[in-house]
Amino acid sequence: MSSNPTIPTIFKDTIMPMYETTVRTPQGEEKKRVYADTPQEARKLFEQMYGGPRAVPYIPKIVPS
Repeated sequence: MSSNPTIPTIFKDTIMPMYETTVRTPQGEEKKRVYADTPQEARKLFEQMYGGPRAVPYIPKIVPS
């Protein structure tokens, strides 16, 4: 039984790091964050959300969450 009843036991040991990068949007550049296992996965997520590789000019970096 987990110590926190709101967190299911299967997710107890699977905490993903948070990645941050600057994305280009029609309004300008913005800092955005996502949770992912690797920087490559984070970049793919950013590209899917914000319109392709040109929208994500920088490699995502880990930020403390």
